Amino acid sequence: MIKIYDNLLPKKLVDELELITTKSNFPWFKATNSFYSVSEKVSKKYQNTPNIVNTPQLVHQFFIDRSIWQDIPVVLVENFFACDENNILESVDIIRAKANLMLKTQFDPNCYNPPHIDMSTPHNVLLYYVNDSDGDTIIFEKGTDNKIQQKISPKKGRLLYFSGDYYHSSSPPILHDCRIVVNIDLAIQ
Repeated sequence: MIKIYDNLLPKKLVDELELITTKSNFPWFKATNSFYSVSEKVSKKYQNTPNIVNTPQLVHQFFIDRSIWQDIPVVLVENFFACDENNILESVDIIRAKANLMLKTQFDPNCYNPPHIDMSTPHNVLLYYVNDSDGDTIIFEKGTDNKIQQKISPKKGRLLYFSGDYYHSSSPPILHDCRIVVNIDLAIQ
């Protein structure tokens, strides 16, 4: 299951989320690399693969250190599931929520960050694109980390919803200054 939603959220909310995450008081922390959420073993697997790059990124963990912005993922999830088409679940729990900011790089446009699955437990991923940018999200065919199934371009306000057992990766922006996404992992009952 891979679903893309444009214009699902109210424009006022979309604009507010971009403003919040781009203000100078929104705390971003340097992650050593794009392998931030994967193990050392996985990172070594892709070390010598020519089209996979390991770009640095900035991260904001919403539920660590009592972030005053921890309502952002909650608001996104509530608005997403309030849509009639998505209102099919009895309960949804946020397992993890973070924002990622990748800065402009000069990599080959055919390169992307390491394919990964966010966590080993069953989950779904809700990815929210905060700003217009380049730097596609790449979803790989189920059960593979090397056969591209779909590329999704960042578009302000776009939501991407998919099963957490798909390998996926980000791409750093080349044309735009930055690419900001909110990544929410959901346990669904």
